[in-house]
Amino acid sequence: MKIRRTGERLWVTNNAPELDWNQSRRYENTSPNVLLMLTSDQRHMLNSSAVFVVAFTAISACDTAFLQDVETRREATDRGCPAPNDGANDIAASVESGVGLTLTWTTNATNADSFVIERQSSREPTWGEIGVATALTFTDTRVLPNEQYRYRISALREAGGSTCATPASEPVVVRTVPAVADAFTARGTAVGAIRLEWDDPNLFEDGYRLTRNDGAGNVTVLGELAANSTALADSGVTPGMIYTYTLVAFNASGDGAAASTSQRAVTPASLSWTTPPVIGPQCTLEVYGSATYDSGASFASSIGIINGTETPGTPTGFTGAIAPTTSGAVLTEWTVDDTAGGRASLSRTLEIVQTPTSRTRRRIAAPNELAGEGFQALQPTCADCGTTPPASISAAVDYTCQVKNNGRVACWGSNSTNQLGHGDVTQSYVAVRPCALDGSGVCAGAPLELANVDAREDTACGITSEGRAVCWGSAGSYEMLGRSDITESFAAVPICPNGDCSALSGVTQIAVGNSAVCAVAAGNQVWCWGRDVFTLSTQSPQPVCESGTYPGCTVFTADQVDVGDDVACARRGGNVWCWGQNNNAIFGTDAVAESKYPRPVCVSGTGPGCTRLADTTDLKLGDDFACARKSAGTLVCWGSNGSGQLGTGSMAGN
Repeated sequence: MKIRRTGERLWVTNNAPELDWNQSRRYENTSPNVLLMLTSDQRHMLNSSAVFVVAFTAISACDTAFLQDVETRREATDRGCPAPNDGANDIAASVESGVGLTLTWTTNATNADSFVIERQSSREPTWGEIGVATALTFTDTRVLPNEQYRYRISALREAGGSTCATPASEPVVVRTVPAVADAFTARGTAVGAIRLEWDDPNLFEDGYRLTRNDGAGNVTVLGELAANSTALADSGVTPGMIYTYTLVAFNASGDGAAASTSQRAVTPASLSWTTPPVIGPQCTLEVYGSATYDSGASFASSIGIINGTETPGTPTGFTGAIAPTTSGAVLTEWTVDDTAGGRASLSRTLEIVQTPTSRTRRRIAAPNELAGEGFQALQPTCADCGTTPPASISAAVDYTCQVKNNGRVACWGSNSTNQLGHGDVTQSYVAVRPCALDGSGVCAGAPLELANVDAREDTACGITSEGRAVCWGSAGSYEMLGRSDITESFAAVPICPNGDCSALSGVTQIAVGNSAVCAVAAGNQVWCWGRDVFTLSTQSPQPVCESGTYPGCTVFTADQVDVGDDVACARRGGNVWCWGQNNNAIFGTDAVAESKYPRPVCVSGTGPGCTRLADTTDLKLGDDFACARKSAGTLVCWGSNGSGQLGTGSMAGN
């Protein structure tokens, strides 16, 4: 006999040679699986893709009856192997913690030998046999929490070497107990309050039960919460006490495993505002505060909020961007979390007022700072601090100045010698506007506007739109401000040789060194003042001589100039020329120690006939080394290499 399963059809054919498939009998099978009872110790499950060929050495009456009644699998009472005269009834289920899920049922059968139990779940969508029971009970030990199972049971009878079965019972649906809650945590949020939070992993819970133990034997049920709850605030705690919380999810099958956590009821940090807030470079609002923590706690993290927008915080406040045009009320909030789980927040409203010169002046926002809305002293403005790239920027040791494309100047950093060009601050994290030329003890008139700026040490200089040179800050010991009667100035001082401000005009480029300043003026003439880089003595503004002595000398001309430490270099026609002190062979040769006239930098040889450094397009000096960019974009450097500044891969001089 051949048995073939195709789709939902079962084909049975006598295996005798004289019969073929045309003589086969077709049986419809409406069950997903067909259980063929071949002998008392053989069972075969047929699925939709397999083909089975079974050779019967003996076909009993029960086998024949089974094959003739595959559709219902009911008993064939006239063939000596009756199926059980009843199946499983009244199926009940109970979940036992640590044991599993136990099924019980009744039956009216008087001739059943055993019962087959099948199971289905969301993880196992296909019915599968999980066991055989000879009594009216069965325990499924392979169950998971937070799952819904379906069970069905068939009664079996064995007789005459064959097994017959009743149809499976109607499925019974059973839910296991919920799973334990994930990420159960607690933290103090206010005086006498602890917030509990968790992740809900369950699909089949009816709710959560939360209890609190104060460690002194007092257990309080805080409540039974609705399904899918994830948080509860406990406001009945005493600061300083440690509480243990237990969280259990439950449903009709019982309680799931418990999650627990402990938390000391803390007083969150006490927050206060400290240094008045300021508007810093690039229009950043800087807000400052301090936090005092409960015993045993310290800073963990913080955030700031500016008009509803979050920004990272620090232990002492937060910084966030504002628009350059921001004015009016700005709501700020600072939230601090500590290591003990406490969270504290402090808020206040700032008042930003823009003046016609784009300065933000001091303003009283509210009368009561203790209420969180005290006066806000916003320091002088971010000085037109939009995102437009600067036309010129120069960084000194401890301060920086820039010129915007609209000519407005802004400086920030140290102001120990008035190098910010602003007289009423000792230092500033704010980009302040240097005072105009008519400054006389206070900043007066329109803010300074320049075409270019350069900063070095304690002195800054720039070029006005009229092509005049101005400087501010410290004159040092060498009249770097161009006048013997001024040693320091926060207002920009015009450079006027011998009192004649028209003598130095048409300035196109300016460079500040450690103790001298040089500029390229009308006719590309190079002028310098401050410490004479050759004689090392004080020098008022005058041209650099290529030969002869001033006045009446041949004035040296160049396209660009820069100043280092007792040395100056210039770029003319692609060649580089240097004069002053030849420390570390910054002249490109060690053949001379110094030169009062500009001499060409050589790449080989010495003297007028050397091979000169050529084809340069830009030049910059450090204290005693120099770098030039060539037209192809390559960079060449020479001079001191004590810190590897020449980029040669070693620290040997060049």
